[in-house]
Amino acid sequence: ITYSGHNLQSLLYFPSISDKNTPFSKWTKEQVCGWLEDYGLGHYVNLTRQWVESGQTLLSATPQDMEKVKHQNVH
Repeated sequence: ITYSGHNLQSLLYFPSISDKNTPFSKWTKEQVCGWLEDYGLGHYVNLTRQWVESGQTLLSATPQDMEKVKHQNVH
């Protein structure tokens, strides 16, 4: 999945040290937000808190899902 020029699939292979033993799909909303911060994607944290329940939510999202969420929050 590529979102705003970031390949999320490639970033999944480099989780934060504190989260390395937990599969990304099992991460909490706060772990996902922390991961975004760690990789310089902190500008997505507020949006992420509104629709991501776990790492699985993000893994399951299609590019269309992400665009829909993005546009709902712009208007």
